[in-house]
Amino acid sequence: MHKKKDRSEKSEWDLAKSNMIKHLELLRVSAGLTQQELGECVGVTRQTISALENQSRELTQSLFLALLYVFEKNPESQKLMKLLEIDEVHI
Repeated sequence: MHKKKDRSEKSEWDLAKSNMIKHLELLRVSAGLTQQELGECVGVTRQTISALENQSRELTQSLFLALLYVFEKNPESQKLMKLLEIDEVHI
């Protein structure tokens, strides 16, 4: 028997995206990257990274995956992602 999902419950994916956007600046700094450098790594502008950090722009699925890839490659941001439970998304 399947339990119906409550609309107020966030999916694992939504929670990971929410945690990443909430802590994006901390993750970026822990990886030793400027907004410009992070933007270049994931193919967006510095302004896009700034807007994401200010939570004035929604994080798309593709950008989330690109950021996940970048932060997974850096030991410091990788540790932080584990603490923030961002790294355990089942894609």
